[in-house]
Amino acid sequence: MSKPKIEGGYILLARKITISDIMKKPPLYMKLWVWMLESANRKNGYRGLERGQFFTTKNDMREAMSWMVGYRKVTPTEKEIRNPYEWFLKGSMIVAKKVTHGTLVTICNYDEYQNPKNYEGQSEGQSDNPTNGEGGAEYKQEVKEIQEDSKDLCDSDESPDQQNLFDEIILPVKQIPKCPQQDIVNLWSEIMPELPQPKEWGPDRQTSLRARWNDKKERQNIEWWEKFFKWLRGSEFFMGKKPPSNGHKQFVGRLDWIVQRSKFIAALEGKYHE
Repeated sequence: MSKPKIEGGYILLARKITISDIMKKPPLYMKLWVWMLESANRKNGYRGLERGQFFTTKNDMREAMSWMVGYRKVTPTEKEIRNPYEWFLKGSMIVAKKVTHGTLVTICNYDEYQNPKNYEGQSEGQSDNPTNGEGGAEYKQEVKEIQEDSKDLCDSDESPDQQNLFDEIILPVKQIPKCPQQDIVNLWSEIMPELPQPKEWGPDRQTSLRARWNDKKERQNIEWWEKFFKWLRGSEFFMGKKPPSNGHKQFVGRLDWIVQRSKFIAALEGKYHE
């Protein structure tokens, strides 16, 4: 006699999540991330949305993240929800679009991480439906009704400065050009042939590069990256020409290293040219 199926289906979490940056953050970050994965559509067309998308509001997230202390219910504040939410946005884990009744969230790389075929040594089956098409009529109507002054995740008692900051982070899904990952990797090889070359450019590295691409409009073209790499060549430290000190190993720059947020900002500030 076969066991009954588990209701509600499942979501996939890569084992390497335990060594990712999210594990270094407070527990609320992981809880909200798992909730988002569970909330996302697993099939195209459900409620007019595509696979990997869902609607939410600030109150939905606060309620979902609440917990019990004895008989007392504890609900996180808007600021406590904002911190992981903005972190997901800045890290290109999600993109968000303001609509009339809340926010449309799209989880980036949903198909890649929610397809069992993409995992080594697993055979749980395949994803239900790959993302394609333009979505349903309800979603298209919502997109048409985008309003800059509509109430969304930061509409209540936030100061004007906080409102402006949040509006800069929530960008329309199609406003940012797609990051040409392979073109940038190839450009690195052309300009930095003597430095280590990435043998693989997997999801973690793609996420970092995409985040740097998305951070500012000026970076969203291949010419900017060409100038950036050529400028890096002027750093003796980055090019591995500066003698090591205090017993440290010789440093040599790598593409996956420089696209990390802190290293990238330090490079732009000229730290490695000193």
